[in-house]
Amino acid sequence: MCSSKPNHSATVLAGRALLRVFNGQPLETSLQRYRESKHYPNVSFLCFQTLRHYFSLAERLRMLLNCNHTTLDREVWAVLLIGACQLQFSSTPRAACVNHLVESIKKLGKTSASSMINAVLRKYDNTTPIQENTSKYELPNWTIDWIQTEYPLHAVSILENNTQHPPLTLRINVNEISVQEYCALLEEQQIEFAKTVVPNAINVLNPKRMQTLPGFEEDYFAVQDLSSQLAVPLLASLPSDIILDACAFPGVKTRQIRDLYPQNQIISVDIKTRCSTWNIRTNDNVLHEHTYIQADLTNETEIDDMRFQRILLDAPCSGSGTLRRHPDIKLHCTMESVKENAELQGKLIRKLWKMLEYGGSMIYTTCSIFHAENDEIIECFLMEHQDITNEAITLPYGVSTKYGWQTIPQKDGSDGFYFCKLRKIKKNNECM
Repeated sequence: MCSSKPNHSATVLAGRALLRVFNGQPLETSLQRYRESKHYPNVSFLCFQTLRHYFSLAERLRMLLNCNHTTLDREVWAVLLIGACQLQFSSTPRAACVNHLVESIKKLGKTSASSMINAVLRKYDNTTPIQENTSKYELPNWTIDWIQTEYPLHAVSILENNTQHPPLTLRINVNEISVQEYCALLEEQQIEFAKTVVPNAINVLNPKRMQTLPGFEEDYFAVQDLSSQLAVPLLASLPSDIILDACAFPGVKTRQIRDLYPQNQIISVDIKTRCSTWNIRTNDNVLHEHTYIQADLTNETEIDDMRFQRILLDAPCSGSGTLRRHPDIKLHCTMESVKENAELQGKLIRKLWKMLEYGGSMIYTTCSIFHAENDEIIECFLMEHQDITNEAITLPYGVSTKYGWQTIPQKDGSDGFYFCKLRKIKKNNECM
């Protein structure tokens, strides 16, 4: 819940952040510039909550407008949505909330819209029944249809959990501290937590900034979704293996590989540069003991002639399994962009397969729940190659698929991730 006291600065910053999201920028990137601001908690709450409930907020606002909302200035539309969000999810008295929204739009230089915002928000009623399916599930119709078609047994749960606040899950670095010892540190500071089905993972029950948790400076933990933690152990690397972490940004699994396989040579590759948005601290040694390469793996790179015993391909995808963490996806993702992702995923797996040594294994994983980015990619790839064994996977939770394993977004639990394990074998006509 956001502060009950109106905050012009937070609303102004949130309005600007949402405008960038409407213009195509990821929410996480849009908020990055405010990380050190004292207003960040309120700005973050307003943006996340507004986007999680975008469709229902928008429907109720459209009922009160005398024009098509698409004709409004986008920044004005952003402030209207934020105002509706505050009226619905904060304890601020209506009059105070509306007055501060009017002042905020003036600070954004949109004085001419102040009367309209005043009139619309004073009439806004969050008990007005919603009619549209998109508002019921807070998702575009095509996404709802895909989920209901592909997950008939889990569709209700997936759709309902889409708007829930995700848990704060920690992966304990057992090279530095045992899970039992770290839990004792939390108990000393009276921080409530719960253990999970993954041995090294715990959920912090009252989420707070990770910098305030015990052991942050000592590298005792990493913030990492529960399902995200399942991919790296599937590598099952031997100490002599060279591991390629492909599409490594933002570095979460790179840290996990380092922690789980400290003796291995690790090469991490991503098209993005190492920067402050990586999930690492700039003053630690997380990436100092192995090689990082900035490269586009769909083109020629300096490692094309190398051979790896283990490859982790955390493929770029829609992120449809992480909607509650990245609610901007529901505005940016389209059926066409899923098809574009699938084309890229196919290019990456074909390129990297050439770099995998015989007898080696590749873990293909996404944070998507769409079949087009998961089993369908693997099916096409298997049809093209004879030098593959598709190895069975069983994980602590989730469901088996034709070629791999899928976790389902759960309330107070994990996000939706896909996993597939492929081993490269000699063809029948090749000598061992």
